Amino acid sequence: MLFRRNNLNIGIGLGMLLPIVVFGFLSSIISISGVNIKIRTLALISICLNMLIVRGFRKNRANESIRGTVLATVGMAFVWFVWFYQEIFAEWE
Repeated sequence: MLFRRNNLNIGIGLGMLLPIVVFGFLSSIISISGVNIKIRTLALISICLNMLIVRGFRKNRANESIRGTVLATVGMAFVWFVWFYQEIFAEWE
């Protein structure tokens, strides 16, 4: 199983791949159904799903893989924050 591997690169790879795939899946479902959900919300949900990967690695004590997944999550959260900075703080004014 992939969660038994203890490798930083596997953690980074899964941490980047899962949010991209989930975002594509969710955005296609949302566009088909016609529900009005913001793109930034879908992106944030996709990024937060990395915690499921961390949980899988934690069960097998794969600390390097956890480190890679958290690194990818923090990087993607930073990109999310920079990308939607104007939109987030324009609502507060």
